[in-house]
Amino acid sequence: MIYPKLIESLTSIKIKLTNHLIINFLEKHLGDIGLINKYYRHIEYLLNRAKTGEIEQGKVNDLDLLLKETLSYLESEATIVRRKIDIVDIINKLFDFYPMIIDISEDEFSLRYDKLISLLNLPAQESNLILETKAKNKVFKVFKSRNESLVFISGEEKTGMSVSKDSLMQVAFENKEPTYKSYEPLIIEKLIDNTIFEEIKDNSFIESLKNSTTEGQRLKKLEEDKDILYSQIKQLELKLDKVDNIDEIHEKAKIAEENFRNTEESILSKIETNTSKSFWENQVKFFDEKYKWYLWTTIITTVIFIILLAIYKYVYFSSIINTKSSDLGIKEIIAYGFIILLISLAIWIIRIFMKIALSSYHLSIDAKERVTMINTYIALMQEGNTIKDDDKHIMIESIFRQTNHGIIKDESSVTVTDIISSFKK
Repeated sequence: MIYPKLIESLTSIKIKLTNHLIINFLEKHLGDIGLINKYYRHIEYLLNRAKTGEIEQGKVNDLDLLLKETLSYLESEATIVRRKIDIVDIINKLFDFYPMIIDISEDEFSLRYDKLISLLNLPAQESNLILETKAKNKVFKVFKSRNESLVFISGEEKTGMSVSKDSLMQVAFENKEPTYKSYEPLIIEKLIDNTIFEEIKDNSFIESLKNSTTEGQRLKKLEEDKDILYSQIKQLELKLDKVDNIDEIHEKAKIAEENFRNTEESILSKIETNTSKSFWENQVKFFDEKYKWYLWTTIITTVIFIILLAIYKYVYFSSIINTKSSDLGIKEIIAYGFIILLISLAIWIIRIFMKIALSSYHLSIDAKERVTMINTYIALMQEGNTIKDDDKHIMIESIFRQTNHGIIKDESSVTVTDIISSFKK
């Protein structure tokens, strides 16, 4: 049975393992290119089985979970560095959970190896088998030696790396660690799936064209140019990958810088507004206390003046009883003059106290309004809202506007003449 989600997970892993940057990160931080190559081949093996519906139903869910967990570890270099131990563990866990089954016998493998040796050229001749490594797409040539071993020559190197048939079979069937981790597993894979002979056939056909006609010479030159161009293309691909990565880093840096500036501005604004808030809260408390003090002072002063006026009136009428009629005119004038003076002084003092009390009340209300505006401003910043400069300007002007003291400009102090005039009306 075919499972599309499993195929999707396997394909995603394969794509990750063909990304040169990811491979470089894995090689750099895991330090085991052989393990990476083995894992790539294992993923290809599972993908082929999944496409043909050969994955057992009981293992599908667990296998998919393993693959998705691996994908999360391969997101970036940072995650690879942080989870490198987990990556190695989960790769080995996959090997144990679903081991690769070799579909051919050792005898069949030996026969295919012998056939390969019979078709390969010696190092002194031109190679008729050119392959690429899985991890880095590194081109290498395959030859045979006179003692029927395989010889690998990479790039411009003249000396080869030799592997015998026995050693290769031990790697394939006995889980022996390969000597050349980038080359031996690839040869084993192609011998098992029997595709290596098609590669030799194609190369042999081209070689026959090269050596058969004059056009073959031109083809040979084109083939050489192709190898050079191929190498240059691979180098350009690596550079493009690096450029893309740099562009991505640059974009992330710009976003981080912008976030930092916004955060810095928000913090500074919050510090400033918190300072202002503390100041105006203190002003509210101060003017509230001042208002209450002067209000009670006004009330007490009024009561005292009323009591004094009552006492004076009582003393005055008591003295009239014991005074001769001839002396009453002068005493009355003095008494009324004192009463008028006392009332005028009382009204003047009471009005001053009331003005101060009302001014303090007005300033307290004004300070409370500013605290409310500052709290609103802070709430908007904490919610992450972007405050436009015009709105910010209006709010700041409202918070730091000039304070009106609240004292009403009125007429001059009450005089005796004003009081007498008011009595005549």
